[in-house]
Amino acid sequence: MAFERGRFCELAASLCGLAPSEQYLIGMISLFPAMLRILMEDLIRMLPLREAARNALQGREIPEGVLLHWMVCHEHGNWAECDAIVRSSGMSHEQVMRCHALAVEWAEAALRSNT
Repeated sequence: MAFERGRFCELAASLCGLAPSEQYLIGMISLFPAMLRILMEDLIRMLPLREAARNALQGREIPEGVLLHWMVCHEHGNWAECDAIVRSSGMSHEQVMRCHALAVEWAEAALRSNT
């Protein structure tokens, strides 16, 4: 899931004028607390992140958190919220879904090559 989130955020970053590398990190780091069994607040204090990335990881409604928010809503099947995020961000639904499909393919290939 972390690979998929990271890659999706990276690929979709250009759709909303965000930095792809930072979006990749936000997507990847978003699942570290669950993997490491620590609080997000404790984790982000240990990492050298921009304030915007910290805020995005804490779920604050800022541009840097839009893609992660979309991904979490998608994972939970909250389609109405996914559509609202796309509309409010001025992104194309087709482009977002294409980024998601590419991210899933990439993550699956990455996991296959490591087994």
